[in-house]
Amino acid sequence: MVADISVDLQWVRRQPEKCDEIAKAIRNQLSTAEDATDALKTAAEGFELIDSLPQMMERWEDLNDLLCERLQDAGERFYQCADRFDENETNAIDLLRNLLT
Repeated sequence: MVADISVDLQWVRRQPEKCDEIAKAIRNQLSTAEDATDALKTAAEGFELIDSLPQMMERWEDLNDLLCERLQDAGERFYQCADRFDENETNAIDLLRNLLT
């Protein structure tokens, strides 16, 4: 049984850029979160939630860092995948040429 697999190499090569775009959008959320934290601080004077805001912000920053790291790793893997596909395709073509000549 032979599997019919096709690879859209151009699509694969575009994915690292998309990962970077998503990571940038995620990073941009930090300023929004900081603004929201500042608004909560001024709106909730005397409220116990204020004491937890630094922890919430730290967790958001940690999550933000984790997501950006994972996206960067995924982008690198797309690059590697595309490069390996090119290499394998070239090797297959060379093998067929050697067999047929």
